[in-house]
Amino acid sequence: MNLQDYIGKIRTFLSYKVFTLICFLLLAIVLYGVLFYNVKPQTYDVELFSVSDKTIRSPKTIVDEERTKEEQQKAADAVEKVYTFKKEKQQNRVSLIDSIFEFVRDINEEPSTGKEKSD
Repeated sequence: MNLQDYIGKIRTFLSYKVFTLICFLLLAIVLYGVLFYNVKPQTYDVELFSVSDKTIRSPKTIVDEERTKEEQQKAADAVEKVYTFKKEKQQNRVSLIDSIFEFVRDINEEPSTGKEKSD
């Protein structure tokens, strides 16, 4: 007997609403069992003025925005400006763009002269 026949017999024995309710309850129990570890709180056995066996860490990180901005400003002030303008690079780029445009102009002129010669 395959699984579908077995489920079909159970479904006919129970009403449709009861069957779906049982399926959802089983699914809820399985999901609860699988996900319980993620929501289970950790407990520590600590005493006042004693050293803990494990390092206790906060589950949330709080960012001090004012201090962060101050530290960013200090770091930005500590770095020297290293940008230098080189006239040669500018001229090189301009000549490169000029040569590209000149090449395009030459290509656009060639087809018109080629058609006139073939006529």
